[in-house]
Amino acid sequence: MVSTSHATTIASREDRRLRVTTVEHLLAALYALEVNNVRVELDGPEIPAMDGSAAPFVELIRTAGIFEQNVARPTLRVLRPIEVANRGRRIRIEPARNFQVSYTIDFEHPAIRHQAYSIDCLDADSFERELASARTFGFLHEVSALLLAGFARGGSLENTVVLDDERVLNTDGLRWPEEFVRHKMVDLLGDLALLGLPLQGRVEVERGGHELHQMLVQAILRTPDAWSLVGEDPAVPRDLDLTPRSTLPDTR
Repeated sequence: MVSTSHATTIASREDRRLRVTTVEHLLAALYALEVNNVRVELDGPEIPAMDGSAAPFVELIRTAGIFEQNVARPTLRVLRPIEVANRGRRIRIEPARNFQVSYTIDFEHPAIRHQAYSIDCLDADSFERELASARTFGFLHEVSALLLAGFARGGSLENTVVLDDERVLNTDGLRWPEEFVRHKMVDLLGDLALLGLPLQGRVEVERGGHELHQMLVQAILRTPDAWSLVGEDPAVPRDLDLTPRSTLPDTR
């Protein structure tokens, strides 16, 4: 079992020592752009932070080009609601005509407070336009602890929205007033990508994080009678392996 903190980490099923961390932004970009056959080569254990968002990955994927293959890709269609609650946090997926996301966060920090954002048709265009550029964020008082634990060594104001006790420290400010909740939605997509299939359903999240996202993934896998696969290729076995390849800690 993979055990990590402050990142989304995937590991080889054959050798758990072979792992890659901070994959959520790349996975979100691939998921949103409907890229499901890709080879990613790394020379280190972590995906580059880029500017802290998924936008650079979207640009690189667009530049490389996306090619349609003559193979059917099933969609996981939600048939009835699945809900998970944990320590005052809640995540739910229910039937919908397409893929929809509604996300709410609450922080005591004066620069964040309550933020909510919804997209009623989350596709490649809406992801690129409304979510991809939202950056990861962190608090100045956490930096020392993260450094001692071996994290955030590449973190800076160039790739993270950093807050002290009262305000955002980045001189260029925020890209949107609700950039924090938009970034949470990016993380959600990266975590849902581990299902390996596009979703048709509405996801609602209250005070979420990677841990809660992973709990929904596990709940979906435990309740196969709550969903169906549509658009299947008859040549593909019905018992698809939907086992997530990672352990997802609760991070920003």
